[in-house]
Amino acid sequence: LEKDQLINKLKELEVVDQQHRALLDRWKEKKESELQAQGELLHLRSQNSKFLTELQRYQVNQDQLETQISNLLLQLQQLEKEVQSLSQEKQTLNQRNRALESQLDANIEAYQSDVSNRLKKAALDLDEQRAVGEKYRQRIQELEAQQKQTIEQYDKQIQIQAKLLHQK
Repeated sequence: LEKDQLINKLKELEVVDQQHRALLDRWKEKKESELQAQGELLHLRSQNSKFLTELQRYQVNQDQLETQISNLLLQLQQLEKEVQSLSQEKQTLNQRNRALESQLDANIEAYQSDVSNRLKKAALDLDEQRAVGEKYRQRIQELEAQQKQTIEQYDKQIQIQAKLLHQK
């Protein structure tokens, strides 16, 4: 009986031993799996660290690019303001130029009108002076004719008086 109990106990122990071995095998597999997972985890952590370093470099580059873009946008805004200012200045100069051209045209027209009026007046004055000159010439001719007649009359009177004196 004891022997049967021992055999049963031995069988039970063998079953427990097999169970323990099975558990030990599973524990070893699990441990190997954990070690493999830890290796993979270390590899992933290394890759993650490289990725984070690359990401930080990218973010620094992105920050620099954003700063450069911001600076370029500010420069663009300044250039747009300068272009707008120059455009307004151009419009002002064009308006002033048009006003000056208009004033110049008006001045030229007034000058031409003034010169034309002066020439007309000068022509009228010249005609008047010619008419006056012609009157003076005619008057001089009349006076010369009168003087000639007067001289001839004086000559005749002198001759008459000389004859009278000579007869006396």
